[in-house]
Amino acid sequence: MKRSWQIPRRTFLKGTGVSIGLPLLNAMIPVKARAASPQRMLFLWHPNGVPRGGPDTVLPQLDRVKDYMTVVRSMTHAYHDGPPGVNGANHCGFESMYTGVMTGHTPAGYARTIDQILAHEAPGLKGKMLDLAVIPELGPALKDSSQIMCNALSWRGPNDPVIPMSSPADFFKKIFQGVTPGAAADPAAEQIERLRLTEKRTVLAGVSQEVKSLKGKLGAEDRVKLDEYLTGVEGLDKQVTAILGKTQIIGSCKAPAAQAGNDYVAKLEALQSLVVKAFECDIARVISLMHAPAAAFGPSFGAKYVPGFTGSQGWHPASHDNDAMHTLVVQWHYKKVEEMMLQMKNGTENLLESTLVSWGTGISKGLSHAMGGIHNVLIGKGGGAFKTGQNIASNNAPLVNLWATVLDGFGLKGRSFGKGGTGIIPGILT
Repeated sequence: MKRSWQIPRRTFLKGTGVSIGLPLLNAMIPVKARAASPQRMLFLWHPNGVPRGGPDTVLPQLDRVKDYMTVVRSMTHAYHDGPPGVNGANHCGFESMYTGVMTGHTPAGYARTIDQILAHEAPGLKGKMLDLAVIPELGPALKDSSQIMCNALSWRGPNDPVIPMSSPADFFKKIFQGVTPGAAADPAAEQIERLRLTEKRTVLAGVSQEVKSLKGKLGAEDRVKLDEYLTGVEGLDKQVTAILGKTQIIGSCKAPAAQAGNDYVAKLEALQSLVVKAFECDIARVISLMHAPAAAFGPSFGAKYVPGFTGSQGWHPASHDNDAMHTLVVQWHYKKVEEMMLQMKNGTENLLESTLVSWGTGISKGLSHAMGGIHNVLIGKGGGAFKTGQNIASNNAPLVNLWATVLDGFGLKGRSFGKGGTGIIPGILT
């Protein structure tokens, strides 16, 4: 029976042209279910392998969340038409990394990726899924082109990639304003959006009366939680507005195409923060995010963006020819992941208790392109299903064994994945 002080779980604050989802508040949860929190899964991927010194050259960048980590080492996976562990594979290693089958360099060779299986088959995930990429800007026209092979992380099956959403502005709208990315806004909403951006108004200006009314119904703990959440929404709104700039078309709210340097950094930081809010608001329970695409091998970097980086090399050339610079770039990305994990830990809810994060790359070393010696960092307890604070030597276990273990932890016990698997990896599950 609903109590007088309870409010619906999917409550939205609505004002003129604005709709903002809310985080999980105590007043939304029946007393008997107060301790429950849905499981969540986040896949994070970066290109170009790790420095020649191996994972220990970059793992210290995650020290502030090491108590929530399990590092799984020395895995291998098959790539295209070569056996597991061979050198010579190119940088699109995630083509088989998340499918568990060799693709044969064709979209027709793809199987359903691990994120899709989780989203649509795991009992608690209910199909709530978002696929993101920091760069490049990919349109539907690329779905049937060769570029999609190394630019789409998530596949529903053969010839069916999920076009990544790479605009923070579109993602913001999808979460907080209920507008499908790319959809035309009605004239009234477009005018509201134009005023908001040109006059530096935020989405919260349209719902101030509802915020005031809602606070009157909440207890002290919920009021604090709501204030923290809305402060974060306002900050993200200003961040996205800054990325858009003054010259953008307001109606479709599209971010500019990614450029070198700071635009990439700003988009990465914005998308990572938005992912955290999407989980808090229960908009999504499975999210996949590429830090940079394999096809372009990542952006170019300078000392302005990665302290100490010298020369004009990009991420990919550095992975082959300048291990010191490659180390700086990968360490920088590991530190960005640590920042995101701290956001998840210290928000209105400690999301690392309910979420499992997989952070990794499709090859072990950029120089050799090797498919052996791959490590993956698991962060979070996944609702209590996964152990933390440990290092696990997999003894050259197939990478598909890791995904079988993840499926098991999300309730899909005995579910097979890919080809060549030999079971789950011991020591990961509670």
